[in-house]
Amino acid sequence: MRTLRFYVSDELVVGNEIEVPGDTARHMRSVLRLSVNDCVQLFNGDGKEYICRIANIDKKVTRLEIISSSSVDRESGLNISLLQGVSRSDRMDFTIQKAVELGVNQIWPVYSERSQIQFQSSRLEKKLNHWRGVVSSACEQSGRNHIPQIFEPNSLLDTLKSHSESTANKIIFTPDSQDRLLSAEFLSLDFRLLIGPEGGFSENELQLAKSYGFVAMGLGPRVLRTETAAIASISIIQSKLGDI
Repeated sequence: MRTLRFYVSDELVVGNEIEVPGDTARHMRSVLRLSVNDCVQLFNGDGKEYICRIANIDKKVTRLEIISSSSVDRESGLNISLLQGVSRSDRMDFTIQKAVELGVNQIWPVYSERSQIQFQSSRLEKKLNHWRGVVSSACEQSGRNHIPQIFEPNSLLDTLKSHSESTANKIIFTPDSQDRLLSAEFLSLDFRLLIGPEGGFSENELQLAKSYGFVAMGLGPRVLRTETAAIASISIIQSKLGDI
């Protein structure tokens, strides 16, 4: 049976007990119907997995005894940063989830000319916390013990400036390019993948990205949705050079 995994942000020490946060505790109790002495696995992003025994579980408090820990590395040998044009909530959530499952290290949400949504400052922190929850849930599902970093959304120009000193393979995806990712040769295992929102990047934005060292590549003759382009590009790179 598949081990039940849960992310917590607290420090985890073998021999100690930990009180499980509210939403996770309710899921354990009401959805999974776990009981005292059942065992689960916790992780907090430090690279380890912690086997825990349920010491108490009720409506007031759920406590786990941390029994053992082990260092388990399921990280990719590639360093992939996804520079992703911000899309509508369900599509953006899907993109983040699948990118984490496929092994990205960083996600940089990008505002562009054709972005259909931009977050006001009053909503931004809530949205970032939501995205972090998507990231940690994807790590729970996929077995990753390190948490990829997701950054605050920024303009395309500011994002490009943030990566201006990077010597990574910098790629911007456009449906018109005849240069295919599948047939490209790369000199390093470090990647910056720049993908537009619904509607793609404008010609001015494409030229701007090129001026910062990004090379235009295509993913085939068909026009892909923004979330499909992210999944396809990461999968191709992981298949060529990574662990898929």
